[in-house]
Amino acid sequence: ITTQVQIDVPQRCLVYVQDQSEQRDSLTEKEHALLNALLDAGETGCARSDLLTDVWGYHPDATSRTLETHLSRLRSKLEPSGVSILSQEGMYRLQKQ
Repeated sequence: ITTQVQIDVPQRCLVYVQDQSEQRDSLTEKEHALLNALLDAGETGCARSDLLTDVWGYHPDATSRTLETHLSRLRSKLEPSGVSILSQEGMYRLQKQ
């Protein structure tokens, strides 16, 4: 059984569609901004420093763990759809499994 995920931008949530049913999972403001940044980056991905600056307004050299915390939460919400967030050498990108 395949689950598709859609992003409902106005409602700021993920919509999981499987057969004839759908389930919604709301996104926080930062999860939504993070997901949009990753979607906009495509295959290229986003640098950690760019995400901290663009999503949180932090200095690129900030030592906060907020990015990793939000990525973890977003990963768990995307998992049912088969989409993962890859991390490699300070870059993050979405990948369909």
